[in-house]
This record gives sequence, structure tokens and C-alpha cells, in this order.
Amino acid sequence: MVNEMLCNLNQEKEIAVVTFRKEDQKGGAAREFYQQMGFVEGELCTEMNYPLQRFKRIPM
Repeated sequence: MVNEMLCNLNQEKEIAVVTFRKEDQKGGAAREFYQQMGFVEGELCTEMNYPLQRFKRIPM
């Protein structure tokens, strides 16, 4: 699904996703997956009172 998304989005613009923070045990697999897809850590954020982190993929 992410491969399909990356193929259809404008690669000249930053693409961002929100996932778990590093210290969150639930987030290891998701964070590793996004890093393998070329995303890098971005700013920390909170959504619905849950601590998260934005990951971004730099434009090509």
C-alpha cells in the first residue's frame, strides 16, 4: 500500500506520516518500516492525547 502511495503522490513534495515515538513499545516495527521506505524522523507531536512522531520523506 505504501509503495502504491509513493508511486501516485508528487515526489517533488514532502510526504509525511505520523507513527509511534521511539520509546513506545508498539512502534518498533512501524518505525523500522517507514525508515526502510526512505522516511526520516521529524518533529514530535500529540494526537488525541497520545504522544506520536511525524516521519517525512524528503522530495526527490
